[in-house]
Amino acid sequence: MLDQQQSPLFRLPRELRDNIYEHYSHDEKGLFYDYASNKMRYESQNKHQDKNALTRCCKQAAEEMKGVAKRANTLTFLPARSHRDGVEFNNLDSKAGRFERLLQLSRRMKMHILHHVAQDGCVTPTIVDRVAAQFPGISRYYRAVYSAIKHGRDLYAQNSVSRSDHTWRWQTSATLCDAIQYTLDLASSHPAFEDAAARASSSPYMCHGMMPPFLPGSHNSVLAWKPNWWLIPTESDLTLESYLADPSRRDLIGEIDPRSEPMVPVAWYFSATSLAINFLKALPPTDRISHRTTIIIKEDKRGVAYPESHVRGLTPFLLENPHLRVELQVGFWNNLMHPVWLESTKYHRRSQTVIPKENMLRPFADFLDELESFSANEVNSNALKVMIEGQKTESILLWEVLKHAASLQEALAESDYMKQHHEIDRRLVRYEPDDDETLHDYAMRDRFQLPCDLPPSFHAMVRRITLDESFIHFDGDTGALWASAKEISVRKAWSPQQFYDEWYGFFGYQCTTLPAGGVPAFFAAYELQQLLCGTHPWKWVSSDGSETFEYSPSGLTGQNYIPFVV
Repeated sequence: MLDQQQSPLFRLPRELRDNIYEHYSHDEKGLFYDYASNKMRYESQNKHQDKNALTRCCKQAAEEMKGVAKRANTLTFLPARSHRDGVEFNNLDSKAGRFERLLQLSRRMKMHILHHVAQDGCVTPTIVDRVAAQFPGISRYYRAVYSAIKHGRDLYAQNSVSRSDHTWRWQTSATLCDAIQYTLDLASSHPAFEDAAARASSSPYMCHGMMPPFLPGSHNSVLAWKPNWWLIPTESDLTLESYLADPSRRDLIGEIDPRSEPMVPVAWYFSATSLAINFLKALPPTDRISHRTTIIIKEDKRGVAYPESHVRGLTPFLLENPHLRVELQVGFWNNLMHPVWLESTKYHRRSQTVIPKENMLRPFADFLDELESFSANEVNSNALKVMIEGQKTESILLWEVLKHAASLQEALAESDYMKQHHEIDRRLVRYEPDDDETLHDYAMRDRFQLPCDLPPSFHAMVRRITLDESFIHFDGDTGALWASAKEISVRKAWSPQQFYDEWYGFFGYQCTTLPAGGVPAFFAAYELQQLLCGTHPWKWVSSDGSETFEYSPSGLTGQNYIPFVV
């Protein structure tokens, strides 16, 4: 039998062998993370076998090649479908779905608790100012939301948030949820806090008398539950489920309404960013610090738990390893698209080819706000590269919409009114659909009522992206930059009402076109259940006639279409 020294390979110095191992392990497309096995794998099974042949036939080579594949290749992460990957609870066996449900139920419950503690004087003006300063990107909206929560507007009225929370929940953001939690944390030192919070857990949650989704007395457990948005939860991370008041509740906050969001289970996904963070966290520190190849994060689907906020979870790793490089690939119609399957069933029962412009503005504005906060950290300026898909015609058109929003924000900031007053009294601005109401009456439900409600850095960041002067790149034609001097000059003497009228005329009830396939293609990509499409047949044909989707109660058919799983 030959010993290792009789092999030409093992007679070479270790440094040369390491170079050979890296060359042997390298693949042009790199490695891909597999959620099911929690391992990095090559693109195909055949390639995976070929690249691991040496480790299977030689123990010494296998020992010496540990970790080589990760050092020699880019590491790519894609969103993972969370299906039958956890213990079934409340008719849902998806960890991601269970996590999302708890996040949304606790979000609404914390608003309910905040109402009671604010009513009892536990939240002082100093606390509100401190929270607003901590979260500058949403400071205006936070103040409006806090006022609405304190006085019960939107939470307990007949036409309240709670009656159709499946739509209003997307007005909020991870940052707003963090701000509400921070408010409660600061108020918790008040002597009356405990009694007020306990009263909330046994007080009506809705105007119809429905009680909170958590058991009475569970308020401290709800308040203590503060998971990271990018968490891949274990069963212990989901123990808050044991405090749910009704184990038969479906994923709906409010009364049972056939027009509301569908019953669980639906297809939920963990974001690619959350998978990358979880992978990096599990690596030995020495491996993380020595990592030199690029990590590619392809967000081709929307994940749970406000995925536009997940980028902040990368910060500790980029600070730990200045040589670490991450390329984050996102898209308006991929992970930044409003989750239409939680919208009204008007999106499910007929051909849907458009989506409200404001539904696309919200997640993108939040994403830019997260990236602005990220860039404020002491992270290597070359550490993160963000690529926004811009090849689709619909993406280019939407980019023009976002530029116009940025130009209006800049014009309002430079107007005579804002320079004199700094803030706008929303009680003086008439709400367009109803002349008897003002913006103040809808401050919580309509998040971007005026251009000034966008994050303060929005217009500057959009400008830098357009000029290709940012670490954020639009992978398409960004078009011409707006003429700032002209836009400001035309509106310099405008009143807040005039700015609102133009803003509402551009975003209020105005829609933008969806990419080819519309909502049916979106449902197919997410493997959503057939039951979401209702019982009425309909047909969708693209404007150029190149694609057709037809729906009947027996399923969907169409070009390049994978039928729903029943």
